[in-house]
Amino acid sequence: NPKEITCKGGLLSNANTQSDINIIKRVFIGDRTTDLGIKLKYNEITNPHKAEVIQLLNDFLESFKTIDEKINYADKFGLYKIDHDNLQRIILNDALEAINLGIIRQMESEVQNSDVVETLFFYPLIKGVNKYAFELST
Repeated sequence: NPKEITCKGGLLSNANTQSDINIIKRVFIGDRTTDLGIKLKYNEITNPHKAEVIQLLNDFLESFKTIDEKINYADKFGLYKIDHDNLQRIILNDALEAINLGIIRQMESEVQNSDVVETLFFYPLIKGVNKYAFELST
C-alpha cells in the first residue's frame, strides 16, 4: 500500500534526513498499467489511460458497496443509507467528462506539457459525489 509506506516512511525517517520531494514524488494517475516510475505529462494522457481510470473507479465503487453490505455504513458511522446503484450511475455517467475537465483545468493553470501532479481518479469521484449530494438535497 503506497500511502501506508509513505506514512510509515515519514514517521520513521530521521529528522536530519534531507529529501528532495521533486525527485522522489510519483503520481499514480489512477490506471493499472502506467508504471509509478514513469512521469506522464498532461498532453500524454490517452483515452486508454482514461478508460482504465474509469474501470478502476467502477471497481472501487463495487468494493465500497460490498463493504457497506458487510458493515452497514449507516449503522456504523451514522450516515444516511446510500443508494449505491444510483451513486455509481451518477459517478460513472459523467466520469469521462470529469476527467477531461480536470485535465483541461490543470493544463490551463500549468504549462500544457507539465508533469501530471495528481491522480485522475478523484476528478469523477468528487464531481459524482457532489452531484449525488445535490440530488439528495432537492
